[in-house]
Amino acid sequence: MAISTTNLSDRTIGMVIVAQDGTGDFNGTTELCIQQAIDSVASGGWIYIKSGTYEISATITVAAHGVKLSGVPNHTILEGQLDITILDITRPACMLQDFTIQGLIAGINANPMLKITAGTIERMIIQGRQHGIEPRLGVNKIRTSTISCAGHIAINIVNAACIANQIINNVSIYGEYGIYIENGNGFNTILGNEISSCDYAIYMIEAAHNNIINNNYMYGTKEQSIYLNNCSWNVINGNMITTDADSDGIVLEDTEHNMVIGNMMECYAVSTKTGLKEVGTTDYTLINSNNLTGWNTNFTIIGAATRIGVNGDA
Repeated sequence: MAISTTNLSDRTIGMVIVAQDGTGDFNGTTELCIQQAIDSVASGGWIYIKSGTYEISATITVAAHGVKLSGVPNHTILEGQLDITILDITRPACMLQDFTIQGLIAGINANPMLKITAGTIERMIIQGRQHGIEPRLGVNKIRTSTISCAGHIAINIVNAACIANQIINNVSIYGEYGIYIENGNGFNTILGNEISSCDYAIYMIEAAHNNIINNNYMYGTKEQSIYLNNCSWNVINGNMITTDADSDGIVLEDTEHNMVIGNMMECYAVSTKTGLKEVGTTDYTLINSNNLTGWNTNFTIIGAATRIGVNGDA
């Protein structure tokens, strides 16, 4: 469909409408009409994308500060036709609400479907056969959304992010990680999420310090639900881990000065794995009031460790 536009000022502040039926300020069925709408607004502008499936063959880029993109829940779909990043938010304080980003092609080039810079994602559906979200450069807020990836990582934290009330359903061909944090990207809050069917639900390595992992529900993991390696000053509190597979609950490896408090871990199958494990130099960690049920080995220390606390092994 050809793109048509109405007469707009060079850079509009206010709402601009994208549609497929000719009723919008920009009309079409591909990324071209959406990109033109985005380019037409100044910082603080709003693009409303009406119902329809828009075929995306080139990355849509938001390069203005504070832009809002919204759509019709379950009916506005940006559908990637290639192994590309579908939407790239390069400027801070942008907001995405109430639409679906969907990748059709199996990802082999490590492209996330969505990149966001110091912005907010609310009530979104991110689904497809490649990586999900890459939050970067500043504090991002990702909440009340569903992420279902047949890629490698559902959420790959490149810089500090606040992740709350996510559903990460990472049943996948390539899938390994629900939330992946590395390379010194600390000070994250991972709160109230449901994370299922990953090899690793939360995976933190290489100096990912000072994170809070609180009140998450993890189930169906294949390797470990929470894994920390060389990460310190983290708080793991009040999480519920349920598994019927041969997987570990929480594993701390070469990791110091962490608090693991008040977690509930249940295993309902014959398992050779461990509910809570310390490996290597895992010193000065407070491990207290955790309840571990059903593993053959509820608590294991491999290597010298200094810890304090009382845990319930049922």
